[in-house]
Amino acid sequence: VWEDNFDAEKLNRDDWNVELHQPGWVNAEWQEYVDSEENIYLKDGKLVLQAIKTTKNDKDYYTSGRVNTKDKHDFKYGKFEAKLKVPSGMGFLPAFWMMPTDEGFYGQWPKCGEIDIMEVMGQSTNTLHGTIHYGEPHGQKQGTYVLDASKKDFAETFHVYTCEWEPGKITWYVDGIKFHEANDWYTK
Repeated sequence: VWEDNFDAEKLNRDDWNVELHQPGWVNAEWQEYVDSEENIYLKDGKLVLQAIKTTKNDKDYYTSGRVNTKDKHDFKYGKFEAKLKVPSGMGFLPAFWMMPTDEGFYGQWPKCGEIDIMEVMGQSTNTLHGTIHYGEPHGQKQGTYVLDASKKDFAETFHVYTCEWEPGKITWYVDGIKFHEANDWYTK
């Protein structure tokens, strides 16, 4: 229904929002999310979200990019897929995920739900997590996939992350390999 191959000169703002957030906004993250061509740019058919370390007031200071398609591309059910390469290093937590357009419909997170198609921690780039968060009290169903030593890890090369969302069932894949399925989440 929709795809972006990032083959333009700049990010298409008709399809993408750039999020702006101060450090500590969520998960006690150190970086400020900014709208800067140093942090968010297209190169060789790829979207690059670049973390940058500088100094501010004689202290380490970090900026990064964050984008979403809220109110521009909204889907209930379907196949969601991206070819991604993640950064490595302590403190990185790249993710490809979905949130509801109307987060208040069921209530504040986690009641509103969240589908994490891909999360890889920067200090463990051979391990992938796919998760659905939901309900009150907070519940989650998480699958984990660990690459064997014969394969390049998620920071060394691009991998394809896929989530198929059907009524009553969500299935997660990496490079075409099914690694998780959930069919028993709930809402309030």
